[in-house]
Amino acid sequence: MAETSNVLRVNIVTPDGLVYDHHARMLVVHSVAGELGIMANHEPIVTPLEIGEVDVQRVDASDHNDSIAVNGGFMEVSENRSEERRVGK
Repeated sequence: MAETSNVLRVNIVTPDGLVYDHHARMLVVHSVAGELGIMANHEPIVTPLEIGEVDVQRVDASDHNDSIAVNGGFMEVSENRSEERRVGK
């Protein structure tokens, strides 16, 4: 795996629990303010999310990308960790 200071840990959590947990080089989300690209060592941020996809460029292979559907919620980034949470059912 890549050096940990260049890696972002991505967690997607629903009211039912954790549904996604991987390490990434980059994360792209659709916030209410527009599209955001997040990489390791990003400044801390909390933002509400639009309904759409979270795109994750994983570290295990340069061409390994995941797209995860989200139904709104919010994203918090701090200390090389990103959590997308959906509030309510």
